[in-house]
Amino acid sequence: MGLLAPLMLLSKNLSICVTQQWMPYYKLGVIVIFPSLISIIANSVIFNFACLSTRRIRLHGGIASMNPIRSRQERLRHREVYLLKQMAFMFCVHVGGWAPIYIIAASNIHGYLFSALYSFFFVLAQISTLCNILNLFLCHHEIRQYLINQIQQLL
Repeated sequence: MGLLAPLMLLSKNLSICVTQQWMPYYKLGVIVIFPSLISIIANSVIFNFACLSTRRIRLHGGIASMNPIRSRQERLRHREVYLLKQMAFMFCVHVGGWAPIYIIAASNIHGYLFSALYSFFFVLAQISTLCNILNLFLCHHEIRQYLINQIQQLL
């Protein structure tokens, strides 16, 4: 998706492309909306695969219950709930961090307040990127263990 953002800027007449009124909406779509849709689709596929694999393991291990009410309650175990919370958190951090700056830019507001809001939302976008990176490092066991080992070797 990152390749689509500068795609319109590669046209022969750069000044026409930059001054077009639709350009902020294009950036909003390419940077926030399309990645959000792809993220929702990918997370749905991952969550579905995790639920199916958990169900498959339960059935293979003979843990499956004949009671349909209990079976329904067992469907969303701790692992699935944690995965769902993690996906929702990552999605909200991305959209909450990057959408405001492009919505403000697309609304075409000018003035001192705009400048202050734009600066605030720019910092918010950078913080959301940092949160996503830190979250990925903290939730990935192998990377976390590798970093702990590297830090221990330095000390």
